[in-house]
Amino acid sequence: MENMKIKLVNPSPVKRTREPITIGVPCPRGSVSPDSVFVINSHGKILPVQTTPLTAWPDKSVKWLLCDFLVDLEPNEESALVIESVDVIETSQEINYKHQGNTIEIDTGAARFELNASSLLPFQKVQVNGQDVIAAQGAEIWLTKDKNGRKLPAVIDEISVESTGPLRFTMRVSGCFSSALLFQARVSFYAGSAKTSLELTIHNPRAAKHPGGIWDLGDPSSFLFRELVISLQLSETNRTEKLFKLAPDEPWQNYDENSGMKIYQESSGGKNWDSPNHRNRDAHVPMNIRGYQVLRDNEIIDQGNRCQPVIWAGSGTTGSSVVVPGFWQEFPKALEINQQTIDISLYPSCFPDLHELQGGEQKTHTVYFDFAADCDQDGWGLLPVQITINPQTINESGVFKDITCGKPTSKQYKEFMDAALEGKESFAAKREVVDEYGWRNFGEIYADHEGVFHEGDKPFVSHYNNQYDSLGSFYREYLRTGKNDWQQLAAALADHIVDIDINHTDEDREEYCHGLFWHTDHYLDVGTATHRSVSREHLTQKNPAFCGGGPGAEHCYSTGLMMHYLLTGDSRCRKTVIELADWCILCLKGPQTLLAALLRCKKRITAWKDNRTTDNIWSLFPLSRGTGNCINTCLDAYELTRKPHYLKTSFELIRGTVHPNDNVEGRDLLNAEDCWSYSVFVVAVTKFLAKKRELNEIDNSYFYARDSLLKYAVWMAEHEYPFLDNKEILEYPNETWAAQDFRKSVVFYQASKYANLELRKILLERCRFFLQASFAELGLWDTRFLSRPLALVFQNGWVADTIGSDIPHYNDQPEQSIEWGKSKFDFKSSEVVRRIIVDFKGVLPNTSLGRELAWLKARLK
Repeated sequence: MENMKIKLVNPSPVKRTREPITIGVPCPRGSVSPDSVFVINSHGKILPVQTTPLTAWPDKSVKWLLCDFLVDLEPNEESALVIESVDVIETSQEINYKHQGNTIEIDTGAARFELNASSLLPFQKVQVNGQDVIAAQGAEIWLTKDKNGRKLPAVIDEISVESTGPLRFTMRVSGCFSSALLFQARVSFYAGSAKTSLELTIHNPRAAKHPGGIWDLGDPSSFLFRELVISLQLSETNRTEKLFKLAPDEPWQNYDENSGMKIYQESSGGKNWDSPNHRNRDAHVPMNIRGYQVLRDNEIIDQGNRCQPVIWAGSGTTGSSVVVPGFWQEFPKALEINQQTIDISLYPSCFPDLHELQGGEQKTHTVYFDFAADCDQDGWGLLPVQITINPQTINESGVFKDITCGKPTSKQYKEFMDAALEGKESFAAKREVVDEYGWRNFGEIYADHEGVFHEGDKPFVSHYNNQYDSLGSFYREYLRTGKNDWQQLAAALADHIVDIDINHTDEDREEYCHGLFWHTDHYLDVGTATHRSVSREHLTQKNPAFCGGGPGAEHCYSTGLMMHYLLTGDSRCRKTVIELADWCILCLKGPQTLLAALLRCKKRITAWKDNRTTDNIWSLFPLSRGTGNCINTCLDAYELTRKPHYLKTSFELIRGTVHPNDNVEGRDLLNAEDCWSYSVFVVAVTKFLAKKRELNEIDNSYFYARDSLLKYAVWMAEHEYPFLDNKEILEYPNETWAAQDFRKSVVFYQASKYANLELRKILLERCRFFLQASFAELGLWDTRFLSRPLALVFQNGWVADTIGSDIPHYNDQPEQSIEWGKSKFDFKSSEVVRRIIVDFKGVLPNTSLGRELAWLKARLK
């Protein structure tokens, strides 16, 4: 196997010592076995590596390998590292784990940790060099529900080891504060280090009531609480001196032992800190303070807009440091130093409102501790080390077939890349417009395109909820260019999607549970619906018959979440991709109950009666982005699990939607307003074909999908035109239509791989035509850098940098000619009967009395 190369950059002016690094690296087929052993070669210094296979090639060799290692970096150092294969790994220190009764012990060699398995104490005891660094009371996590300060008891349900190895050990603790609020804590420890990270997730598992499909704050299922605090009790030897600073590049300040000191960030501190984006359940913005305050005995001694504080307590130059990353970005937050404790308020009680966690909503915060921190070299949790994978390593892995990393970008595409990262049109600048900050909002993309008709003093608020998989585009550009700005956008967006945009509940309608919420409603301010599409305020501005709804398959984007998992090992994203696949399948097939099947039976009979004398096509699944997104998500779930069910389902969706001998004319695909998204489905078919080729499964399902793809590609080549060439049929003939045209280029590019030489030439010509036409048309619009066109350009415009490269050509032929026969998507009585029988046969094994009652209850709600 060729060595894998990565580059690290320390963006901090302080030295990093044994800094934990985690990065997923793509591997060539057949080169890495699951039991392979690796080291890091850092300019001749050999460092051990802990590896975890994340996905596999068909030959069971590792496709993505998660690498954990510890590294020293000088201030602002750039370091090129090589991951090398060795026969044996040698480590000077390893992590020892022991669980006896209610006591859990983790010894890293540099520190010894004790955790209590019966109560939510992240640390019961911490020792460094045999000395206690926290007091006998340990560290405590508490949540208070109301003004009375009554603490809700935390009940631990399960403790498990999530990851174990010579360098990193991660354990997971889950339970509840009450029946209405769940928690999950992930604690990581590192060999030879006193550093540890605590990732705490709180989760409201109840379903929102959402009456009439309205999803506002203040729903009866929301959980309201006063504060959530992690309290660290300091030992006498570790509280001789206490220091704090308000930003990584600011000097330390001393804490006055005779008084309490608090650093409190109430709002983002930005120009629009009191944006209507922050309205609460009573429809008003509760914050009173712009930015942060530093208080001593409740008197303000300092204040400003944005801070990222660090707290250090110890003696001499060694002590314990605490960092909460995203302190101002995910306000409100507070850090409080008292004589004996450091209190980390993830949801502070001094905020002028109760905190609301909506039904099905969760939120994850991470806190970094270093119990042997040198106050001159602090940095753990601040300004993360920037990691990029060498372009040659990515290209030679063979994982990405259609992008070439390190290659110069075309001038036309680069214009959009530059706009996304720099200047007033950048995604970072867009955040400031509506103050896309706070624990619920940070990472989200501001949907500025929805406010083009807005008039008024206050900013128009709308959220994008990962439409067109912006997350996947950000990660692709991060890999292509090596620019860390893309990674930062992606990481923040991934965290937001996983926590906020997913309906994390088992108690809602089946077709809503664990689904991705739509972007907020078109051209309407979000009101008090946060990221949940529809607000009661919309009822006065839009026909109530068209208000309401919840998660739907047409808004299901998973590839970016899969990429986040493959690059970081974040297990939340793996779980989310699999849940999204199961959810979107259910969305398309419908709830699996007898009552639901009866309702579908009625609808099928009605459809047959209305269309039996027409030539209309009656496919099982709609030829739309909903089906295309579901195919894509099933393939992502298959990539992560290798469960044949997902691959089989993706083909069932293709076979149930198109046929190699379809009468494409009968689908009315040139009706742009109703049918524009059919190209999303066609692109998904090409992803299925790519997966089948990777598996070397050149079988009937492969040829069915290929011939269907070419059928539609040929029709598109003959009939499709740039949308804005026929503006008269469009309700809003704007820049978005030009950006949508890029997807046609993707269809032609991908289909050319499977076409004969004559057709291949035609398809590539049409690919180039639509690329040039789209870029030319967009260039005429001042609004081309709004979020929606940017997202579409990044989702599809990458073809501009690929079309000139060597494009594969697969001239596969079946062993014998296949006659596909006539398309079966006709409104025939026999087809009605067949579909009803198949539906009931599928439902019967899955339903139960409880499921039937739950479905009925949800429908009547």
